[in-house]
Amino acid sequence: MNQTPSFYARPLLITFHCGVYFLYFAVFMMSISNANLVGHFDSVGTNFIRNMLILMSFCFVGYIGLWNQRRWSILLLLLSGTPFCAYGFIVGEPALLNFLPLIAAITCFPLWPVLKKP
Repeated sequence: MNQTPSFYARPLLITFHCGVYFLYFAVFMMSISNANLVGHFDSVGTNFIRNMLILMSFCFVGYIGLWNQRRWSILLLLLSGTPFCAYGFIVGEPALLNFLPLIAAITCFPLWPVLKKP
């Protein structure tokens, strides 16, 4: 029996969402050590970096699940993306990048029947 490799079975939408978020996560992680940006982060709030790392890590777990095509990942992206967006409004700097987990959950929800059960 000839089976196709798993990377051919992954929908392009999931690949796009995960690629964009993994790039965003990597850039944020690299910018933590930049002295110019740390000063800006501190001006936003004293706990900004810690809170962003916590929120982004929960979203990262959701994206790992989405990459592995698990159903629980959509629920986790909804549950972790909502406070991630709200935190942007709380600190007074909402960004489009904060909405990525919610956008991914909403646009990937039609793929629910294709996704694997836990």
